[in-house]
Amino acid sequence: MKRNTITFLTAIILSIAILSSCKSTPTTFVNTGSDLNGEVYTVYVFSKLTKVNAVNKETGETFLIPTKKCKYESVTTKVQIPLDKSIPYKAEELTFHVEGKMATPYKFILYNLDKKRENFIVFVEGKPVSLGTDYTYDSKTSCITFITEDFMPNMSYEILWITDTDGMSSISNDFEKFKDKYESLALSWIETL
Repeated sequence: MKRNTITFLTAIILSIAILSSCKSTPTTFVNTGSDLNGEVYTVYVFSKLTKVNAVNKETGETFLIPTKKCKYESVTTKVQIPLDKSIPYKAEELTFHVEGKMATPYKFILYNLDKKRENFIVFVEGKPVSLGTDYTYDSKTSCITFITEDFMPNMSYEILWITDTDGMSSISNDFEKFKDKYESLALSWIETL
């Protein structure tokens, strides 16, 4: 099992998320917090949710939330997670552990993408990849879909985009494998904006 790290960055850090994929099964999980509006987004598209937990950031207390009570919108990756009265914490004090089956082909919704500029870049295995060759992009839904059969969610990748709050967000997996390359590529890309 490999661990993936997802980080949502805007002018203020919205949340830190960890995305983990298993090679043997088409499942993954995301640990993410709520954004400034109290909403939760997975960025990675699930075909079905299988487990949802709320975890207190300070104490590590875990609360199971029945997936039947959660509403998941695969078009936006928004998850509506009802907090039962038995959970003595506010949403901003929690990290949400969301597990599910991966949608195929592999898709990412660029949450909060600046629609006017639509600036984003995609790196896989330490190199930039190409729109039309490796992935498609739907501007209506801000969805990146990998079309190359070479892409697998357990590979090292990073997707960066400019948000509508003049911040930047990213989603990555196995970032450490090509950390120096990704940081250099990201800085070069930012300088072109």
